[in-house]
Amino acid sequence: MCAWIVILNWNGWADTIECLETVFRSDYPSFRVVVCDNDSQDGSLEHLKAWAEGRLEARVPGDNPLRALSFPPIRKPVPYVEYERAVAERGGDPAASDLPLVLVQTGANLGFAGGNNVGLRYVIARGDGEYVWLLNNDTVVRPDSLRQLILEMRRHSEVGIVGSTLLYYHAPDTIQTLGGASYNRWLALPHHIGALQSANLHIPTHEVTARMAYVSGASMLVSRDFLHDVGLLSEDYFLYFEELDWAARAKGKFEL
Repeated sequence: MCAWIVILNWNGWADTIECLETVFRSDYPSFRVVVCDNDSQDGSLEHLKAWAEGRLEARVPGDNPLRALSFPPIRKPVPYVEYERAVAERGGDPAASDLPLVLVQTGANLGFAGGNNVGLRYVIARGDGEYVWLLNNDTVVRPDSLRQLILEMRRHSEVGIVGSTLLYYHAPDTIQTLGGASYNRWLALPHHIGALQSANLHIPTHEVTARMAYVSGASMLVSRDFLHDVGLLSEDYFLYFEELDWAARAKGKFEL
């Protein structure tokens, strides 16, 4: 069973192209990528197709410390198929099932949950996804990121959702969060675990998970069983708190 990577785009094709350059370097042996576009008005889908066809490169300055994650460019073309939302949510065209990249026009700005759910419905309808990685389009990833996330989930059968160590793009020696956040119910405020600490900081995994109320939405690996038992992201939230809601609904069924 393959892993699927779902990336949501809204007027951010330049970030998405850089993200895709890193994602397609992943060393996990079997994965495919779905990019859901929330009705961007900046020509995003045309730019993404130009990138896949080898007519456009990622815009990463030569002095960017993370440039090595996305350069030199991967081999093009990257075969792709494009769907409207209704077709995608039915699982798309079986004849195009092996293509590595799927581009979906959602038709409206559905928000974080709504846009990602279009991609999740596509994967569920296909029935061949053991894992789904929801990944923000303004991220870049190491080649081993997907493999390490899946290994962590396989080590712990009770876990349904796994997060990543996130570093600041413009300050990659500084932690944004160690996978997720704690949450103060009285103040309704999250606290990102490890925030603003050195990237060399080491906190044992069990200590991180003991403090974690939810996994950061920038990078969430979920299992097929999690999607079946907990369901999709709640579209009651247009932006923010979707991850907290997902974690709350998973309580008693899965660990983080």
